[in-house]
Amino acid sequence: MATTKLSLPTISGNLTADVVRDMNALAEAVDSKAGAAHGLATLGADGKVPSTQLNVDTSTLATKQEVAEHQAEDAI
Repeated sequence: MATTKLSLPTISGNLTADVVRDMNALAEAVDSKAGAAHGLATLGADGKVPSTQLNVDTSTLATKQEVAEHQAEDAI
């Protein structure tokens, strides 16, 4: 059985627990989700979540250059 959101391994009452094996399986499962789509976000060097880990369509957003040009046009 696994968790519903991240599919991390769980132990049910009818299974034999092996602490080392189970802790290693959980650690490896968490590691595999870190930085992955639909997983756990990691922070970049700037302390922010990189856009590659976000499920956001940025194709219609203006660039900084386009915003600056628009601001310059409005100032005139």
